[in-house]
Amino acid sequence: MLSADPIIQAPFNAQNLNRYTYVLNNPLSLTDPTGLSWLVNNRRAVAAVAITVVATVICVATCTSAVAAAAVAVTSGAAAGGVASASTEGAVQGAFSAAVFFGIGQYFQGLANSNFYGPVSAQNPAMPFLTTGQTAAKVLSHAIAGGVMSELGGGKFGNGFLSAGVTQALSGKIDAIPGGQARIVTAAMVGGTVSAATGGKFANGALTAAFSRAFNEENHRNPTREEMQERRIASLNIEDYDRFDDSFHEYQITSTLCTAGPGCSVASLALMVNADSAPRFGNMTEGYNVLHLNNPIIHTTYFDTDGSYFMMNATYFLHDFHAGAVVSRLFEAGGSVLLDTHGFGYSSGWAAKMANYSVGYSYFPAWHAQVVSTAKIQSGQIRPMK
Repeated sequence: MLSADPIIQAPFNAQNLNRYTYVLNNPLSLTDPTGLSWLVNNRRAVAAVAITVVATVICVATCTSAVAAAAVAVTSGAAAGGVASASTEGAVQGAFSAAVFFGIGQYFQGLANSNFYGPVSAQNPAMPFLTTGQTAAKVLSHAIAGGVMSELGGGKFGNGFLSAGVTQALSGKIDAIPGGQARIVTAAMVGGTVSAATGGKFANGALTAAFSRAFNEENHRNPTREEMQERRIASLNIEDYDRFDDSFHEYQITSTLCTAGPGCSVASLALMVNADSAPRFGNMTEGYNVLHLNNPIIHTTYFDTDGSYFMMNATYFLHDFHAGAVVSRLFEAGGSVLLDTHGFGYSSGWAAKMANYSVGYSYFPAWHAQVVSTAKIQSGQIRPMK
């Protein structure tokens, strides 16, 4: 018996207006088993993803502990699983899936933090990211979890494995999308598409990928590179570096600027010192800067509790020459104001090492001499040349 298509999906397409023409009057190349729209066929999955998105966005903004975030993940996972399957069994599986993905995220976030706060090296310049091996392990963990969850839900291990694995492998690209809700939806679309392309159900792959993204990355998002690097600078310690490493370089220059008194104090000279915060290249703004060509630097300044002034330029991911920092300290001692500049780090080769020493023992002594002259003039301790 021939029945009318219950939905007109494209009202401006004349082929779609006749509800008795099958798949736009092209029945030999397409099939339409239900006669319903994609949204109607996948309405439960869409609702489940929506629950996941809303719960995650709210938790990211309000959850103040890992315990709270885990509780929200399990609760929303249960709700999403129950809606997707219309069953109590689905709710239990949803809660379990959320807990597993949250646990994976918690574990690998711990590794990323260890990489960041642990000793730096030429290979690990104190960046808040996983190593290549750790990243591969994370992708595999997601894939296995996705496969297990798919099989528990009545699907095939392979479909879930690929949906979760491919989505996780593309997480770096998804990270660049603004807005947590958009990232979760994108992950769901990727997972659903992979599942459908490999013979599984779109809805199952979409929900698995949404869980993977929401309860892992979104609940364990790394701070921005700038935030993490600034935190590293705040506790920067030369002892973190291995002085016996062949790529290590270090230099230190100390100069007396002027006799402490009117016009010669740490506070009165700090602005002048920072005005040429990148010697021979001028002033830098607080935070992220590109010094020249492709050499990103994080510039940070602050007054310490002892009254000294710190100006720190820490090299940044993709810097051409080295992983390290130049720390200049303006302080008072013995009735004078002194400037100490200490550079250290790992060079990216012997040529870069020679370049770093050249900069250290040519640029910075010249800069110190200029600062000494300006400080003495500013404090009235010498008269400017006419």
